[in-house]
Amino acid sequence: MSANIPVSWRRPETRWLEPGGIYPSGEPPFDPFPKVSDIIATSFCPVAGFQRLLHGITDSPELITAREIRGAGDLYHRFIAYIKSSVVGGQLRDLNLGRIRQEFLSFARGVRARHEIWRRCLEPWCRRKLKELNSITPTQRIFFEVTVASERVPFRYDGTRRTYPLLGRIDEIDLDRQLIIERTIVGGPDDQSPPRSDEMQLWLLWKILTSIEHSRLPREIEDVELSNFRLIVETPFKDFEVNKQNSDFERESLLAYAWIRDFAHDPWSVSRAYANRRCDREPGVECSFMYRYRGCRRRLFRYPLARARMQREFRDWYRLLFWELMWKYDFFQYKLLRFSVDDLEREGLVARARVVSFPCQNTIMLEVIRERETGAVLAHIEDTGVCELIFGTPSMGQRVEARPLPTSEIGGNGVILRVDGSYIPMTTTTLILPEITMLESRPWFLTKLTQQLVFSFEQIGREVPDRAMEDPYVQLIESLFGSRVLRRERPDVHS
Repeated sequence: MSANIPVSWRRPETRWLEPGGIYPSGEPPFDPFPKVSDIIATSFCPVAGFQRLLHGITDSPELITAREIRGAGDLYHRFIAYIKSSVVGGQLRDLNLGRIRQEFLSFARGVRARHEIWRRCLEPWCRRKLKELNSITPTQRIFFEVTVASERVPFRYDGTRRTYPLLGRIDEIDLDRQLIIERTIVGGPDDQSPPRSDEMQLWLLWKILTSIEHSRLPREIEDVELSNFRLIVETPFKDFEVNKQNSDFERESLLAYAWIRDFAHDPWSVSRAYANRRCDREPGVECSFMYRYRGCRRRLFRYPLARARMQREFRDWYRLLFWELMWKYDFFQYKLLRFSVDDLEREGLVARARVVSFPCQNTIMLEVIRERETGAVLAHIEDTGVCELIFGTPSMGQRVEARPLPTSEIGGNGVILRVDGSYIPMTTTTLILPEITMLESRPWFLTKLTQQLVFSFEQIGREVPDRAMEDPYVQLIESLFGSRVLRRERPDVHS
């Protein structure tokens, strides 16, 4: 890792971001556009950061849950967003604990551990929040899953100030109560402080939010002084206010940026990350990677014998896939924030639209502002099967995945889409942001999936020699990377 922090950060030159500016090939001449989760994982342990960025493992190293309730945190937050949205929208009123439980069991239909999740997480939260839920008014401005992004988030350390790009998602913003909330299922009734990773995550999100220029905020909140908002980490049992001044978080973030830059450009950074593995320095620390099939400490099977050579070959593949993601995803994030919406629209990367109505639950009807673009937009969305809606601006908005509905011809410039989740739009102006733009050949998330599959393939094996000889995957690896000759078996003509 770079010995000195803060490190400098290379951003794309504006001329590269313009049409025809630079051909996306080889090692990117710029540094990544990290997410808050990348910073959190890397600050926890450099190996966790390496696993996220080069192997595509998105699990939080600090979130250790029982196998039967895995995914409980996401369900917990989505249901709270649903309940509050329904109260604001007038669908639910005069709530009591029994009514909320019925709503949850219906909401989580198909989730086997829903009764356990209710008992462990939601029941204690609902008991202490019932009065607050019934006090919500239809005019209250509460927004969920708000994505914030800035190319120049300031960090200060040892008298030095540097800025870095960062993107993250806020669980809840309450404009009327002036609160920014981060939710977690981690924690108990006797805790005196919030989980450290959630505290740092909320602090980073606040840093992004307060670094955004007012001209890049949604028009409806341009005059809101976001720097005065209180930061609350909310567990099922308690609310904790986060101090905005934290020199430890400043230093840990800058160390994470140094690791991330090295992972992108320095092939020796991986061995240094393992040499600085946190569990070697702190033997009692727990990490979710220890308990997973893809864990960094899992003992590998004895066979295939050619695994070591396969891993050496794959090592270069991982960095090439990371570079591909930087060209496809990170480069695009720089462009979204650098250029105006008019410029992006002229380039064919986005199409502006406005909300017409919500025909039914999780369904939205939009009107494309430039009618001549409607046909191209529809064709593009139907071809990919998915698009992304930004309620707000690229710097601050609800980014919602949407899919076209098989409906009769609407005519004109109308578009009907099914959106995931239950959201209160921040604004009636929407950008339709296709996941495959006119400049990209395929969705960026397929590259992330390739990372995961390659790493999973690396773990395949058998312990017993006889079973290894019968396993086609093991024998394929021995043939591709070892000395075994691959032969096609001829069918038995006498059978």
